Amino acid sequence: MAGAPSIGAAVIGLGNYARSLCARITSCGQYRLVACAHPDPAKAEAFCRQFGGEPRRDCDALLADPRVEAVFVLLPNDGHFEAARRCLEAGRHVFVEKPLTNSLAEARALGGLAAATPGAVCMVGHNYRRKNGIRFLKACLDEG
Repeated sequence: MAGAPSIGAAVIGLGNYARSLCARITSCGQYRLVACAHPDPAKAEAFCRQFGGEPRRDCDALLADPRVEAVFVLLPNDGHFEAARRCLEAGRHVFVEKPLTNSLAEARALGGLAAATPGAVCMVGHNYRRKNGIRFLKACLDEG
């Protein structure tokens, strides 16, 4: 069907940023929300009623769905590494909200895994990099 969203997306972590991001990804026309994962079934069901998709209790149940092509990891920072690792091991594209991980060793491990996973992309969200305040701080750092 022409114009139909082409990428089956899923979300892990359903906090405030997940709502903001899902409003954007579901309205851009590129994605269809297939599933979301949260251990609280009521929270997952409410999220899916608002944005579409089917609720799942955890990452493994979400990744078992072959319609899931890309996963947005929007968990608290300490959950980023494990969720992104599972997504990459399952051959899925993954967007991880910053920071990628809590340690350089974990970041390197994900980078290696992404490089070794044919066709999978691992992307880190840096949604403030174009803000004037951040650009000013960068300029200050560059000037010493």
